[in-house]
Amino acid sequence: MRRIKKRKPTAPKKTTPLPYTGNLQAPVMLIIDPVVGNLNTKSPLNAKQLQWFVDHLRDNGGFAKEDVCIISAAAPCTSETWEQGKLLTAHLKDWTEELHALIRRNRPKLILPFGAKACQQVFGRAVQITKVRGQPVQEPGICHNIPILPMLSPFYAQRQPENEAAFAADLQTAQRIHKGGFDIDASAIDYKHDYQWCWDHKKLWKLLRNKTDLSVDVETVGLQGF
Repeated sequence: MRRIKKRKPTAPKKTTPLPYTGNLQAPVMLIIDPVVGNLNTKSPLNAKQLQWFVDHLRDNGGFAKEDVCIISAAAPCTSETWEQGKLLTAHLKDWTEELHALIRRNRPKLILPFGAKACQQVFGRAVQITKVRGQPVQEPGICHNIPILPMLSPFYAQRQPENEAAFAADLQTAQRIHKGGFDIDASAIDYKHDYQWCWDHKKLWKLLRNKTDLSVDVETVGLQGF
């Protein structure tokens, strides 16, 4: 009787044609808008952008190098494609399955899509990034129930420094989820305050003498107390 040689199970695919940097099996997958211009690049960011991004990931997100993989939402595209909505939508659609196949294979614990186009690839629909940023999502029908935290694009935050504070704050939210065992409920800040009504200003002066941190909300109508 002829013996049938059993084939060894095929190892999971470890590479992707999408530009990326880091370990594809890292627990946190950072998805960014596609590179524009250099169609042959294998990196999702140039050296200057990458250093800026890595500094923020470390300082505000508390992420170590081994925690993350930075990957492009699609292959690089031309400036003409980026500037024309229909061309860009078609380009993103061409790469949606590759990105989601990568997510299925590697099963990250947390997905951070940075920018509107990256979010569109993850959610399967267009989003207004300024409205969804910083709000964690976890739904069975989206990315295999993996927690997702939409973020501002690093390109956007780097070009417009007034948005850098919001970018850093969202990374701090990501840090809480990461340190909370990838539970999106850990994204909430636990504010511990002692609220008191004060009807007598003498009591307020007493509180001011005994407290180092005090916030006061005064209810008035014009110059008259309400």
